[in-house]
Amino acid sequence: MENKIIGIKANYYPEIRNFTGLEIEGFSFVKKHDFYKFLSFPYFKLLHKTHPKWLNLFQDYNLGKYDMLHFFNAISLGSKPWVVTFEYFLPRGAHQIGKYPKENKYINKVLKSLAGNACKQIIALSAYAENAQIDYLKNVDPKLKDAILSKIVVLHPSQKLLVNKVVPSTDKEELHLVMVGADFFRKGGLEVLRAMDNLNALQDKLKLTIVSSMQFGDYASRSTTEDVAEAMQLIQKYSNITLHHALPNPEVINLFKQADIALLPSYDETYGYTVLEAQACACPVITTNGGAFTEINNEACGWVIEVPLKEGRSIPRGKVEKETFQKILVAGLEKVIKSALADKDALDKKSAVCMQRIAEQHDPKRAAETLRNIYTKALA
Repeated sequence: MENKIIGIKANYYPEIRNFTGLEIEGFSFVKKHDFYKFLSFPYFKLLHKTHPKWLNLFQDYNLGKYDMLHFFNAISLGSKPWVVTFEYFLPRGAHQIGKYPKENKYINKVLKSLAGNACKQIIALSAYAENAQIDYLKNVDPKLKDAILSKIVVLHPSQKLLVNKVVPSTDKEELHLVMVGADFFRKGGLEVLRAMDNLNALQDKLKLTIVSSMQFGDYASRSTTEDVAEAMQLIQKYSNITLHHALPNPEVINLFKQADIALLPSYDETYGYTVLEAQACACPVITTNGGAFTEINNEACGWVIEVPLKEGRSIPRGKVEKETFQKILVAGLEKVIKSALADKDALDKKSAVCMQRIAEQHDPKRAAETLRNIYTKALA
C-alpha cells in the first residue's frame, strides 16, 4: 500500500496526543512550512510574542508536497484536503461573533474555509468542544453553519494503559497526593495547599508531591505575588509537602503510579490530558466540573467538585465569584481527602474503574483506526 503524507503545521504535545503519536497504517506525518510561518518568525523576534491569528492559519498556495493536512486548532486557506482537531471553538483566538468588529475579517475567513470543500472533517476533542462550536455558530448564516456542523465528529484523545493492576492503597501507611502542572494557581494549587493546611491534624497520614514551575498571573485565577508567597510559605511549613519545579515526563508518570490520588481541581481547563495519564496509572483524580472534565471523570472513577459554571466553564468572573469558588474548592478537597483516608477499599475500586475506562474509551488502536477512516474518506 502506498504511504500517504499528512502535512502538519506543528508537532507539539496536543498534536502528538491526538494524531501524530498514533500508528496509522498507510499514513505518515511530515511538518510543512507555509506563508504564515515566515511572517510569524520576524513578528516573534520583534515583539517577543506569537501573532494571535497567524499561529492558527496555514497557506502555502498548494506548493507543499503532501496528500492532505491535519492541524490542531489551525485552519488551512488552501484547496488541498485537510482536517482539524480542536479543543474549544474555531476560529481559535477570536471572541464571540460581533464582540470586536476588527476580528470580523479573520472570523469570516476561517468560517468560509471550514465550510468549504477542502475541509473534510472537524474533530472535536470532546462534547464540550462540540457544544462550544455549535453555540459559536448560532448567529451565523444557516447555510454556512449547516455546512460546518455537518463535518463535526467527537474523538477524545487516546491513552494507553500504563499499569497492569491496582496496587492496594491499604498496603500503604499514608495517602499520597500528586499535583502536576506549570500553571499551579490556575489548576487550583493554592486551594490544595489551603486544604492541606486545614487538615494539619492528619499530616502524618498525608503526603503531597507537586510538580510545577509555579507560574502565576494567569487569566483564570488572576494570581498575584502575594498568592505565590502564601503558597511557598505553606509548602515550607510542612515536611510532607515536596515541590519539584520540573521533572521529565517518565518521572511524572512514575509519580502517578506511586500515588493514590491525582489533583486537578482547575479554575479553567478545556480538556485535561493529565486526568487520562493519571487514570492510566490507576490513580483516581479530583477535578472540578468545568470544561470536558465530567466526560472523563466521575464519582465512579474519581471525584468531581461541583463549582458554579457559566457557559460550561468554571472560571470565576469576579471577586465575589472567586471567593465562592475558593471556598467550595477547599471544602470539597478536604471532604474527598478525609473520605479517601477513611475508606481505602472504595479508593481501590475507583482505581480499578480508572483502568477500565481508559481501556474502553481511549484505546489508541481504536483512535488510530478512526483517523485512518477519516483520512481515507478525505482522499477518496
